[in-house]
Amino acid sequence: MLTLAFGQSKLYVDNLSDTIKRSHRQKLKNGFWPNAAPTGYTLHPTSKALVIEREAGALVRTAFERYASGNYSAAQLAVMLGEQGLRGRWGGGLTPQRVLTILRNPVYSGLLRHNGELYEGNHDPLVPKSLFDRVQEMLSRARRPKTRSLKPFRYRGLFSCAECGCMITSEKQKGHVYLRCTKRKGACSQSYTREEHIDEQVRQAVASVGFPGTITRWVVNQLKAEGREMAQGHQEFVDAIDRKLQTCDTKLDRLLSVFLAHHIDDDEYQTHKNKLVEEKQRLREQRQSPAGFANWFEPAVEFMMACNTAFLLGINGKPDDILKFFKKVGSNCTIQNAKITWEPVGAWKTIVAQRPFRNQRVFSSAGSSPDGDHKTRESIRCAQ
Repeated sequence: MLTLAFGQSKLYVDNLSDTIKRSHRQKLKNGFWPNAAPTGYTLHPTSKALVIEREAGALVRTAFERYASGNYSAAQLAVMLGEQGLRGRWGGGLTPQRVLTILRNPVYSGLLRHNGELYEGNHDPLVPKSLFDRVQEMLSRARRPKTRSLKPFRYRGLFSCAECGCMITSEKQKGHVYLRCTKRKGACSQSYTREEHIDEQVRQAVASVGFPGTITRWVVNQLKAEGREMAQGHQEFVDAIDRKLQTCDTKLDRLLSVFLAHHIDDDEYQTHKNKLVEEKQRLREQRQSPAGFANWFEPAVEFMMACNTAFLLGINGKPDDILKFFKKVGSNCTIQNAKITWEPVGAWKTIVAQRPFRNQRVFSSAGSSPDGDHKTRESIRCAQ
């Protein structure tokens, strides 16, 4: 009798577990989150859909934006969010690990992840998919912090010797910091260079990619004008996106049929399904912007603001702030005969390539622009 009772209890628990799992899967298929609401969201009292909390949601969005900037770590964000009143599920403060969990959760981009599988959510995303993907890329290549035993020299690990290829090291002598080649590969003729001399060259390098406020405003206005022209073809753009969405739905249906026919295993099905669901989310975000205007306009405006920041830093920026910006725009930095060389990265290559045009007079009395500046504006937009 005892064995029979235990067997019945086991059967009841198994049936209850299967019922709960089926209920969760059905909720996920309908776009509803089956568990407690994640930080920044709350559950609607009747529909049980995820609803953005005004204050907490804004703080979570800020966390994504600041981490994507590369200027904040998870520990710094935990302190910042705690000071601004964001609390965990049980009312406690946020730990760095909890912040990383938030940054990795696709629910904030409009998707639901359950047991490693992605579903399309019916809630409003807190951050665009592009920002979420940028944060994931930064998380994937995050490195361990440098050991604290190293002295905090400004240019540690940034420059290499153009003559022999060894790293440039720093040392303090008689109250001044000097940069020199380590000469670990053998003889090298390069001598010491004062840090102040490198500071000035780095400042000039940052200033070389800068735009004053007048040019920045003019280019932004021109980008807006181009955006309005592109918006006229909005319907054609939407139709193209709808066709792509329909193709994704067709692929998902075929994938499910192949999976149910046992032609692929669970892991392969999950991998392909997640890619298609993420693609649908990206297409939906593109569809919401007129003719894809937001896809390049916002990054282009941010880029122009960064160019203006470079201009201001070149005038009266602090050396540490200038260095932080320099690391964003340059790579392959070397020193030879007390002169630095560097290569621009990404869209900054466009700015450096357009120097001859940037030296021309941008505004006439009528507010028009020379052809050279038009090429600069076109290159900035295309670079995004």
